[in-house]
Amino acid sequence: MRENSIAGLGLCADGDWVAVQVRLNRERFVAQQLQMYGYDPFLPVTTAARGKTARARESSLVPGYVFCRYKVRPDFRIVQAYGVMRIVGFGGAPAAIPEDEIDALRRVIESGVQAEPCRFIKSGDRVQVCAGPLAGLEGILLHVKKAVRVLVNVTILQRSVAVELGIDDVRPVEPYYHVPTRSYSLQPAHI
Repeated sequence: MRENSIAGLGLCADGDWVAVQVRLNRERFVAQQLQMYGYDPFLPVTTAARGKTARARESSLVPGYVFCRYKVRPDFRIVQAYGVMRIVGFGGAPAAIPEDEIDALRRVIESGVQAEPCRFIKSGDRVQVCAGPLAGLEGILLHVKKAVRVLVNVTILQRSVAVELGIDDVRPVEPYYHVPTRSYSLQPAHI
């Protein structure tokens, strides 16, 4: 899938994943349109109930974005879909999203663990999940009060998804980062 890309720039070739910025709360509608026009869209959503009597409500894990497989010579252009603002890219060319970042988002959704969007974090301890349905997944460790969360990042969008786990379910990834001897507490942003 990389034969048409410019080496090292992350520009996309046929079949690569791209991020499509859409109007807020139009993610599902855009994904349906793209599928209707022959694209392979991916909309990471989670279902959460608010309060004891509230119905479960579906919400996007990456608000304002839909992911889609890119076509170099399409019958229908992505930006023609109603609600699409732009394709994320550099210098007017769409940028490819690494396959492993899309796979990580899919695993979060399929696992059924509680996940929510949060602010992109550049610093923190890189960890690997060593137990449960997300075993092998790597992310950034956060301590939020008494809970532990692991961030799964979509680097190009500077967006993250937080997954709540037990402290015994993660271990530091070596040798990329030094493991601190004391714990740090970072608070996620409420989006």
